[in-house]
Amino acid sequence: ENGVRVTHLPAGVYELSETIFLPSNSVLEGEGDKTVLRTATGFRYARFITNRDFVRGNTNIVLRSFRMEILMPVAQADPINDAPGLLRFENVENLKFEHLSMIIDSPLYGIDLSAHVRNAVVEDCVIVNSGSGGGIAVRNRQNPPDQATADILIRGNRIGPSGEEPVSTPGTRSIKDEAVSVFGWQGTVERIRIERNMIRAYGASFGIAVYGIDSIGHRGRLRGVDIVGNDIEGSRHGAIGVKGGAEMVEVTDNLIKKTKGDGIFIHPGGRGMSPAKNIGVRRNRIIDAGRHGVFADGVDVLLADNEITGCSGSGIYAAAGASVYGNVITNARPGIITEGRNDDNIRDNILRNAGRILFLHGTGPDAGSDAVK
Repeated sequence: ENGVRVTHLPAGVYELSETIFLPSNSVLEGEGDKTVLRTATGFRYARFITNRDFVRGNTNIVLRSFRMEILMPVAQADPINDAPGLLRFENVENLKFEHLSMIIDSPLYGIDLSAHVRNAVVEDCVIVNSGSGGGIAVRNRQNPPDQATADILIRGNRIGPSGEEPVSTPGTRSIKDEAVSVFGWQGTVERIRIERNMIRAYGASFGIAVYGIDSIGHRGRLRGVDIVGNDIEGSRHGAIGVKGGAEMVEVTDNLIKKTKGDGIFIHPGGRGMSPAKNIGVRRNRIIDAGRHGVFADGVDVLLADNEITGCSGSGIYAAAGASVYGNVITNARPGIITEGRNDDNIRDNILRNAGRILFLHGTGPDAGSDAVK
């Protein structure tokens, strides 16, 4: 159709014994959940579906409207020529995943945009991974000056149990690794939008993880990430984590519930790592955080107009470099903890049953003592 090869799979069950390689200008489509692709008993490859040419690259690839059941570990057969990843795509421009269902049992991510992916959309997909792996990864395994992974939209997906999986779905209480990860460890990653996803991440370290440099020796860069309007429940460390020198990240209008750790966690990520910079956290609702509603340790961090209710720790823990304006905090211990700052950076907040601000080693009039105001 118009120069694009469309492979249509009618309703039925298709057992794959080998990896599917998609060329440029191609569409692989089914008839929704009536079209099921499964790993056959003899499947021993490291990828389920991928693009044909990692070296020269591909353009214009679409996967839409089918179900995948990958219920066996996928082994890495050849670390050089058979790079691991279930739906792994590398060096692709104009890539779409639409209306896919993935029921998988794997230590890998369901969808891995692993390097040099430009103009990609992952939309209205369901990913349930009962293994130790995650949902969607966006990264760039090549160091600069190679081309960036850029302009990626992840929207309207359900990751983790959605409440709609059939009884036969293997024991999936939660995604184990991050539901959505954006990694800048290895190369440049920029202009990523994560919007209106429903994430159930009880067993995951983070629901959404945005990491720049995570270890000494990494040379990548991560900038320009918008995390908007997501519904995230659970996580061990934080529903949303921004770490390791990530720059220009906006976290707005998200609903966060029932975390074991913080609702939103902003941190350098380790000794010697660069702080996260230019971070906006606005108009989020955070309910029942196991520690702080927001833990913010970065540079030029704005925490504004958030509604935070029910924290085992403080509503907001703000290290030097964070401004705290117009937040409503209810049932926290205490409402706000701040350190290394003058109280000019804290104003117009409302505290309910959380009626104090604790200054630790402040630079203002209470400097030198752990004064309570």
